[in-house]
Parts: sequence; C-alpha cells; structure tokens
Amino acid sequence: MANGKVIPAKKCILVGIGMGNWDMLTVAAYRHLEEAPLLIGAKRVLDCMPDTVHGLWKQSFIPEEIFSMLENWQFSIEAQNATFPPCVVYSGDTGFYSGCKTLLPLLESNGYDVEVIPGITSSQYLASKIHRSWQNWWLESAHGTDIDVVSVLYKASQKSLGRRYTDVFFLTGGKITASTIIDNIVESGLGHLNVIVGENLSYKNERIVSSPACKLRGLPFSELSVVLVDVSSLEYVYADNNLQNEEVSEEKIVLPGLKDEAFIRSGENEKLVPMTKQEIRSVILSKLELSNGEIVYDIGSGTGSITVELALCASCKVFSIECDKNAYELTKKNVSKFKLDKLVTTVLGKAPDALAVLPTPDAVFIGGSKGNLKTIVKSVRSKNPSCRILISAITMETLSEALSLSDNCEVTQLSVSKTNKAGKYNLLTAQNPVFLIKL
Repeated sequence: MANGKVIPAKKCILVGIGMGNWDMLTVAAYRHLEEAPLLIGAKRVLDCMPDTVHGLWKQSFIPEEIFSMLENWQFSIEAQNATFPPCVVYSGDTGFYSGCKTLLPLLESNGYDVEVIPGITSSQYLASKIHRSWQNWWLESAHGTDIDVVSVLYKASQKSLGRRYTDVFFLTGGKITASTIIDNIVESGLGHLNVIVGENLSYKNERIVSSPACKLRGLPFSELSVVLVDVSSLEYVYADNNLQNEEVSEEKIVLPGLKDEAFIRSGENEKLVPMTKQEIRSVILSKLELSNGEIVYDIGSGTGSITVELALCASCKVFSIECDKNAYELTKKNVSKFKLDKLVTTVLGKAPDALAVLPTPDAVFIGGSKGNLKTIVKSVRSKNPSCRILISAITMETLSEALSLSDNCEVTQLSVSKTNKAGKYNLLTAQNPVFLIKL
C-alpha cells in the first residue's frame, strides 16, 4: 500500500533529472527517487544521486538491459516487500533525445504501468542563463551519431513554411565535440558566426563563453558541453522575396532558363568561356528535382550559369566548384551580377579534394570532372548515399564512364536547334547534342 493505494505489480517511473545538479531537480522527481527501491541509469546519472536516495542502484543505459533488470526484479523478495515502484533515471529531459523514447514503448507493450517525470534540459537551462528565448532554435543531437554540422546550419537558416530558425543548438557526444563543431564551422568559411559554448551546465565549474567561431577555435572544452550557433547572419535571398527584376539584372528573369545573353562570358580581352545553353539548363533544373533550401554542388561551374539558376530555383544553397582560375572568376562575376552572394559559395579547387570540407549535399550537378568522374561520384556518395547526382556529357567517352557508375542510370539525350536568318529564310542550326545521366 502507498497512500492508501495498491501499487500495480508492474509499475515503473521514468525520471529526467536535468543536467546533474540536484538543485535543478523537480519536486516530483526528487520525491520518486527518494522513495524508489530500485534505481537504474547510466553511471554519471547515478553518481549525481544525493545521500537521501537509498534504493538499490543498477548501472545501464541500454533499453533491453534495463527491461531485463526490471523483469528480474519483479520476482525478487525486495519487489514483493516494496511500497513504491522502481525508477529508471535519465539525464536531461525524458522527451529530449532521451533513451526514454525506446524504453517507454518496450515497457508498455509488456504490461507495465509507466509514469514519466520530465526534467530540465540543457537547452532550457542555457536559454535562461543567456536571457534568450529558445522557441526559434533548431535542436540537434550529436550524441552517439554522426552529423554534418555545416549542413545543419544551412538547413536551419532556410525559410521553411514561413518559419526561420535563429540559432542551432547542438548536444555534443562521441566524435562530435564542441571543438569539432567549431573546427567545422571555421573550415567552411563561417568563422564569423557567433558561437556560445556551455560547459558543465548547472555544476560548480559551469562556464559559458560567447565569441565568433574563429576566436574560439583551439580552446579546450569539457566533454559535458553544449553549443549554440547563431545562424541569423546566414539570411539568404529567397526566390519568393519579391525582388524587382532591375535589382537582379538588366534581363527579365523567367525561371527556369535565363537567356544566354544574361551571363558574362569572358573577362576583358579574353575568349568566351563555354557555357551550358538556356534550353539545357532548363532540363537540368527539372532533372535535379530541387526543393526549397536544399544544398547543391555545381562541379565544374564554368561561367556559373548553372550555379546562378540553381540559386534562383527554390533558393538553394549552392557550392560552386571550379579549378580553372578564369572560369572561377567568371562564376563570381555572374553570381554578383544576380545578387546571389549570400546563397552561393564559390570554391577554387579541383574535385573531389575540394569537396572534403563542404556540407553534405542533397543534389549534385557535374558539368566538368577533369577525368575524375568516378572519384567525384564516390566522394559524393560517401557524404550522402541518397544524393541525387546528374552528370552532363558531350563526349561518348564521358557518357560511357558515367554509365559504368550505376546499373540503374536514367539517360536523357538533348538535341537543340535554333533558327538563323539567311536572307528571307530561317535555317536551323544544330547545337552540340548533350547527354544528361541521372544516377
């Protein structure tokens, strides 16, 4: 009996204890832990228990093991004499990247009456310490999983369904530490972004530091750290932001497929750089099946015509990679002409090496590979196995190599002809046929 009520034979309480400092525990959690005849949790969590908690302690953070411990305990003498139910203890909140998510349905499906007691999580605590609201934070956990830090930052900063996140909050863990997050940010050219690192939150040795990422790089941080990155400066120009045509270029923009004449084709006293033509660009955009805010690579950008179209289409964040210095400069000029500097990052380098520090792509267009097509595709697949890849080929050799990369290619062959005036007649002049290979 407890308070005049019979405790069910299979009852369990899942308790979130917050960050570890006993002062941050809720009254309900405190009461249940003091009453519990059995407490199960990770070592760090159990080490937080004060002297007033006298139940039997068992260490585990694996749901199946915890379930087995609870099942065995049900038949023990201690369980028969217990007045109160056992507790499974979690750090932080039971609803915020917690093992509770897996254990709860496992217990309920096996007849347990489960009560969940939430705790104060590190995102709430940090927000209170820096006097900020956290309702517009993108929450991301790197605990026990691999994430692409920079990709998360870009995706969080994109306007989606009328909402835009101001900050990205990272729970660290495993290979992703506060230091690796800062390294990734700086190496991707985003060292100006402001970063807040919260160490040992709620403990006596708590420390909260705030500075641009470039100034925090190289500093040591505790394993018990969280990271908050301000992405408000990554506010991009969106395709639906009602820009006037004259603000973008002298040409009237009709998407997809800008006029070829809208692009700068050469520097002063230089030859024209080859460029993917208007009709081909339109089909390329269609085949890539872009969605709002996706991350896209344009490998072998040339004049940057594809880069510009990608950025304008669905407000994609585009990484333009070009190894030829003159072509690279042309890409930059065309990006600036269309006022897309905030959406496009131009990279002078040769793929696949130049891709190493870039965020994970959702789609990739390969217009030039310099003989490295196979290794480029392999590099992209290592970043995102499900990435949509589209290859442009004008030679049979490139077509053959592209076809060898997959047993399930979709090939589209385009032949475009345009009229040229010859006296009173209009003659069709054929352009080079182009193959588009979708992997």
